[in-house]
Amino acid sequence: VDPLSSRFPESVEKVEEYVHFIKEYYPGYPIVYGGSIDQKNGRDYSAIDGVDGVFAGTASLDPGQFAQLCQNVCEAEGKEK
Repeated sequence: VDPLSSRFPESVEKVEEYVHFIKEYYPGYPIVYGGSIDQKNGRDYSAIDGVDGVFAGTASLDPGQFAQLCQNVCEAEGKEK
């Protein structure tokens, strides 16, 4: 998948395709995705079957954005805020 510095998120469908490919070869390993994750798309990426977490780069620099990202990911995973 694209490098972390891209600033243009890969489509959720493309990431899901790559995650499933990787899981075929490394089924017991966790996958953390971090490609332009932010408060707007973090929920979608964390909901991908096989993604065990997301890595926030630039979005973690703004406390409000990071808090919203964390809240959205927790909601997507059915966890309390």
